[in-house]
Amino acid sequence: MLNIFIISLKCFVKRYSYATNLVKQENANNKYSWHIFDAIDAKGLDFKNDMFLKEHTRDFFLQMQSTKQANCLDYLLSIKWHGKELSHSEIACYYSHYLLWQKCIELQKPIVVLEDDVSLHSNFYEGLKAIQTSGFDYVRLMHLKNAKLKSQAKTKSLKPYFKQLLQDTYGLGAQGYFITPKAASRFIKASKIFVVPVDFLMDAYFYHQVPNIVYEPFLIQDKEEVSTITRIKDIKTLPKMIYFLHKLYKKFYKLFYDTFKT
Repeated sequence: MLNIFIISLKCFVKRYSYATNLVKQENANNKYSWHIFDAIDAKGLDFKNDMFLKEHTRDFFLQMQSTKQANCLDYLLSIKWHGKELSHSEIACYYSHYLLWQKCIELQKPIVVLEDDVSLHSNFYEGLKAIQTSGFDYVRLMHLKNAKLKSQAKTKSLKPYFKQLLQDTYGLGAQGYFITPKAASRFIKASKIFVVPVDFLMDAYFYHQVPNIVYEPFLIQDKEEVSTITRIKDIKTLPKMIYFLHKLYKKFYKLFYDTFKT
């Protein structure tokens, strides 16, 4: 039976209540196994004593840190990822998804991850059934539209209902997705240090070689249309040389993947 996890914070009473009721309602149908996953609370992050945070964060990429001097590794990470300051909320969000990737590997079964600001479309279960037999390791259940990009994300139709996003999206949200242990392992491998929001990482198929697949028509809907995507307006505030090198680096990786891996 497919496990479906809804990431939710208890302190957000309205959202948590909605997620809890959804889990009870859907579990009553006995189609899949629904669970609440208690999200990491940004207010409780302990960057000094939490060993996970020590290993996966660097002061240079954290907001509100007194020491902001960059070393060689910080610059290299910026060149690769276009890394920029992350808020504590973005770190907590990344941390929560990371833990569910670990859970997927632990179970050695595919799972579905949902955030608590989504509603299900009528084709939700029909779509999940198709996804499970599709052979894909990672499938988005929706994506946000990004008006700040020069054009909408380029796609390639793979089979009925499935499209691959081929454009560098700078993150199109992490509201809901299907993931297998294989894809989860690759996401974890690419997440040694958190330098971008989690949806940036997930969409960067040319780095971790997990194709960015979306099921259409969408299976879920974001009720609030809020995403880390708003950070694009600040994307060019890094030093010009870092930005230039980042563009070259990413173009090389993307060209290589699109030419030889697809």
